[in-house]
Amino acid sequence: MVAIRIRGTVGVKGDIAYALENIKLFKKNHAVLLKEEPSQLGMLHKVKDYVTFGKISDQMLQKLLEKRGRVGKMRLKEAMKQLGYPSVDALAKDINSGKKIEGLKPVFALSPPSGGFKGSTKDSYPKGELGNRKEAINDLLKRMI
Repeated sequence: MVAIRIRGTVGVKGDIAYALENIKLFKKNHAVLLKEEPSQLGMLHKVKDYVTFGKISDQMLQKLLEKRGRVGKMRLKEAMKQLGYPSVDALAKDINSGKKIEGLKPVFALSPPSGGFKGSTKDSYPKGELGNRKEAINDLLKRMI
């Protein structure tokens, strides 16, 4: 599961800001990979008016890791030997299975979507951009990578 912060920091209530910090979404257009656990889903439900989230496909996870993955300050391609994986595909499969990778930064800095947001950034999906997108998150990620 992936969550992307859509809205900024101005006017955010304290409990919502705390939940955003717990899932490591500090800035706009940042993405984070999450497990589908009750605690994570509860926090996503709390911050649904500031983020969009959904189930990431294996291909999109691989593309996200290749383009935006970092180990320290190095790009992921340069640090594959350091992590002990032969390819990004093997790493993506381990991440999707729920394995925690030491050294891999949990936050991915994305660019704004090419072509802009299709709906309002103040309304819920499908009318707007916020909330649970399920599989449609892959289309937004493709435009933001």
